[in-house]
Amino acid sequence: MELARLAVMDGAWEETLDLSNHAIALDPIGYPLAFYINALANVNLRRPDEAESSARSALRLDNQHRIPQIHLLLARILRQKRDAAGEAAQLAEFLKYSSASAHEAEMVAARLRRLVMSYKR
Repeated sequence: MELARLAVMDGAWEETLDLSNHAIALDPIGYPLAFYINALANVNLRRPDEAESSARSALRLDNQHRIPQIHLLLARILRQKRDAAGEAAQLAEFLKYSSASAHEAEMVAARLRRLVMSYKR
């Protein structure tokens, strides 16, 4: 996992994907972070279906909501797939579980408000 984190910092997405796949193979239920990193790599490699699958696996495993960024990543994936309702739900979940900075929380809340307003039109 540490090597995968370093690969993320380097933007080495193929390496990130390989390392996170290896971590998942070694322990498919103990590390929601491995699935999150895998989803991040897949997003950057423009593989939205694989990214969504990994992000949803990360959410299932993160039952204590320690990685609220999973919701932001899944919202991004769903936005790319033009699923506004799904994006809005994930943004709301992020705001519910995150201890984000005031600035980040306001940015997410603003995006959520825009989505809600677009439903009302």
